[in-house]
Amino acid sequence: MTRICMGPLMVDMAAEQSYTAEQKGLLLSAFAGGYAMTQIVGGIAADKFGGAPVIFLGLLSSSAALLMLPFAARAGFLPLWWLLWAMGFTQGPTYPAQLVNTAKWA
Repeated sequence: MTRICMGPLMVDMAAEQSYTAEQKGLLLSAFAGGYAMTQIVGGIAADKFGGAPVIFLGLLSSSAALLMLPFAARAGFLPLWWLLWAMGFTQGPTYPAQLVNTAKWA
């Protein structure tokens, strides 16, 4: 959900927090950076432990990070960047884990 919603939300966030164009770009790319790092590891973990536990942990940790999003935004640019990166990092394994679940189910 974060990767889909951050683009439209960035317009209002940038106006409210007075982000520069560079900061907006960094914030929008933070999620992708974390997400890309855990794709392969997530697939390996899903093969080893099963897809359901990997999906559960990814969504649980990402949900906790989403609850912290307003506080990170108020704390400043750097805490928000790290939180978005962490959200991408924790959501990265969910897609390959879902594919493992689907392959075993089908």
